[in-house]
Amino acid sequence: MLDFDTTYPEEIGVLAFAATQNDSKSFQISLWLARLLYLILAPQTNQSNLPQSGERA
Repeated sequence: MLDFDTTYPEEIGVLAFAATQNDSKSFQISLWLARLLYLILAPQTNQSNLPQSGERA
């Protein structure tokens, strides 16, 4: 639907898309938590590829 892969950055992109809809504050909290966990789980990857909250992917 959104043409995202199943890699961590792409999954965070889907979550960022949901968070920008402002349906629930829990999406924004989940996005923050996912980005934090991604930094811990995959520190060697390029962090500039991660979508920011409010950014259209």
